[in-house]
Amino acid sequence: MGPAIENLDNLVRLPTGCGEQNMVKFTPNYLVLDYLSDIGKLTDKIKSQAVRNLNTGYQRELTYRHIDGSFSAFGQVDKQGSMFLTAFVLKSFYEAKRYITIDNSIITDAQNWIASKQQADGCFPNVGQIIDHGIQGGLEKEKNNGAITAYVVSALIISKYENETVINNAMTCLNEDAELKPYDSFVYAYAQALAGKTEAARKRIDDVRPNANKTGGIVYYRNPNGSQSLNLETAAYAVLTELSLGSSASDVLGLVRYLTSNLNPRGGFYSTQDTCVGLDALSKFAKLVYADPVDILAILSGSFDEKIEISQDNKLLVQRNLVTNVPGELQVEATGSGCGLIQVALRYNTISPPQKQSFYLEVVGECTKSDCKQRKITVITSYIPSGQASGMSVVQVKMVTGTVPVKESLDKLKADKNNKILRVDVENNEVIFYLPEVTNQGVQFSFDVEEIVEVDNPQPGSAKVFDYYATENSASSSYSFGNSDISGSPPASGSTEP
Repeated sequence: MGPAIENLDNLVRLPTGCGEQNMVKFTPNYLVLDYLSDIGKLTDKIKSQAVRNLNTGYQRELTYRHIDGSFSAFGQVDKQGSMFLTAFVLKSFYEAKRYITIDNSIITDAQNWIASKQQADGCFPNVGQIIDHGIQGGLEKEKNNGAITAYVVSALIISKYENETVINNAMTCLNEDAELKPYDSFVYAYAQALAGKTEAARKRIDDVRPNANKTGGIVYYRNPNGSQSLNLETAAYAVLTELSLGSSASDVLGLVRYLTSNLNPRGGFYSTQDTCVGLDALSKFAKLVYADPVDILAILSGSFDEKIEISQDNKLLVQRNLVTNVPGELQVEATGSGCGLIQVALRYNTISPPQKQSFYLEVVGECTKSDCKQRKITVITSYIPSGQASGMSVVQVKMVTGTVPVKESLDKLKADKNNKILRVDVENNEVIFYLPEVTNQGVQFSFDVEEIVEVDNPQPGSAKVFDYYATENSASSSYSFGNSDISGSPPASGSTEP
C-alpha cells in the first residue's frame, strides 16, 4: 500500500472528466484511511490530505447527479441515470461517511432509485450507459443481467439497505446462472458472500478455481476476449470473496502477487474500476499481514549494488533506488521473514506504434489564413475490428508549441447535438474529447487553433485515441500544419461520419 499512500492525487495517468472517472480520486482515499486507521499508523498529514480529496471528490460527483437520485457519466447531459455508476457511488459514499459529512438523503435516494428498477425476476437491468464494459462480463445484456445485479446488490448490502425482499430477490437472480466466466463468477460469489450465502459462494469459487493460471507463485484468471484491466478486476474480486469467506492470507497470496505485479509506479492500475477494486483487495490483505513481524534484507546487484532493509519500523516507507545502467541486469536476493514488495519501473519514450492496432487515427492540421495565425485541426478515428465497437473512448490532442485551441470553437463543438462528443476538456494545452464509443463507421470532428507565440522549428503535435477501460486498445499519431499522420488502417467496409 506504500505507493498508493504516497500518490493519492495521482494513482492513474488518465483523464478524470466524467462521473465514473472522478471516483478514482475519491474511493482510494477512504481505503487508505481505513487501512492506516486499522493498523494505528494514520498521521495527521495523510488524514488531512485524504479528507480534502474526499470532500473535493464528493462535491464534484454531485454535479453528475440526476434529480431522481441516480448518477450518470455526464450528469444531466445524459438522458437517464446509470445503474452501474449509481451503485458505485452509493457504495463509495456510504463507506466515506466515516470521514466526511455526506447528506443521508444522497444515500437513501440512490438506494431507492436502484430498488425501483428491480425486475420481477429479481435482476437489475442495465439502465443507462455502462461505460465500464467489464461490469457486463462479456454477457449479452438483453439475455442476462447477472453481472450488473451482483455488482448492484453488493453495493446495497454494503450501504446497509434494509429492504430484505429486494436483496433476496436479487439473490434469486444470481442463482439462475450455472456456468460463468471467471469475472462473473467472482462478482457473483462476492455478492453471495456479503449476503451470508456462504455455501453458494463457495460453490462458485470451487467451480471456477480449475480455470486458474498458475506460474512462478502467481495466480490469475483470464477472461475470454477480456482486457488486462478486466483480468485484474477478476483477481481483486477473487481476493475480496476469499477474505469475506474467512480464507487466510496464504490462501490468496498468489492472487495478491498477480495484483502487485501489475501496480503502476504510483500505486494504481490502469483505470478507475481496477484501481478501486484492486486497492480494496490489497488493503484488506495488507491488514491481515500487517501484524506479522517483518525482517527482510534485499540485496540488489548487477547494474548497481544496494542493500534494502525492511523492518517493523519502516515497512510503510517506500524506498527508491535509481537504476541508471540500462540496458543491464538486475539481480535481487531477499532473506528473512515477512511480506514485502519490490517493484521495478522502467520509463522510456517511443514513437513506434503497436503492431496490431484497434483504432484508425488520422489528424490533419491546416492553415486557414495566409499568415497561418489561424489554423484548424481535423481528427478522424474509427474502430478497426470488423463489426465491433470500442467502449467509452478518449481522444487527446496535444497542441503544437506556440498554439492554443480556440475556446469558442470548442464550445460550438460541445453544443452541436449532431456529433458524438460527450465532453471536451483542456488541460495543460491538451484538448481531451470524450466519446461514448467508436465504431467501424468512425467519427470526424474539427476545431480551430490560433498561434499566440511564433516559434522557430516547432515540433509536431501529437494525438492519441484509446479505450478508457482497455487502454491497450489505442492508436497514436502526430501532426503539423500542412500535413498529417495516419495510424492504423480503417475497416475495409467502414466509412467515416462527420
